[in-house]
Amino acid sequence: WLKNNLYRNNIKVIVASWYLPNSGRNAFEEYRKSHIPKAVFFDIDKVSNKKTSLPHMLPSSTIFEKEVSKLGISNSDTIIIYCKEGIISSPRVWWTFLYFGHKKVFVLNGGYKAWRLNGGKQKFGIKKNKQKKYKCKKIRKNLVIEHTSLYNLIIKKNTKYLVLDARPEKRFLEEENEPRVNIGKGKIPGSKNFPFS
Repeated sequence: WLKNNLYRNNIKVIVASWYLPNSGRNAFEEYRKSHIPKAVFFDIDKVSNKKTSLPHMLPSSTIFEKEVSKLGISNSDTIIIYCKEGIISSPRVWWTFLYFGHKKVFVLNGGYKAWRLNGGKQKFGIKKNKQKKYKCKKIRKNLVIEHTSLYNLIIKKNTKYLVLDARPEKRFLEEENEPRVNIGKGKIPGSKNFPFS
């Protein structure tokens, strides 16, 4: 579908690759070397809340609007998001757009690997974007729970809620250290492990 519709004006493609600090990989450099034509790079670390020591927490609507406008994306666009390694970080960016009320946003099935395996073209270098005016229409606050609310639910042992931890099993079981700063070993009490892989 994307190959057939890629060059329509309202189709915007986003590269959402992100890697853990200990991976030795640079998502932006990989984007620069090879990406789907028309694709722009969404920096998960940059488009985040800088007022916390925790990594890539949700940005304010003002920051999101500013950064998405710079990418040349408007509210009426259909957005296709992918990452280099199948489907790892693209769902995070997809969810962020949903949270800020974007209606037409999708994850490319299989990501860049699937695109290349199916004969999709690649482009090199950095795409210059014509800035647009993006505005968050309806923030879907029901997609987020604050830690204090979750803590209260856990204390009350509210069985209507299931908390899933998407980290690899060894990190969930506290057998391996967290590769990011300010994140120690541990897990939410009563949570279940459902590794993203």
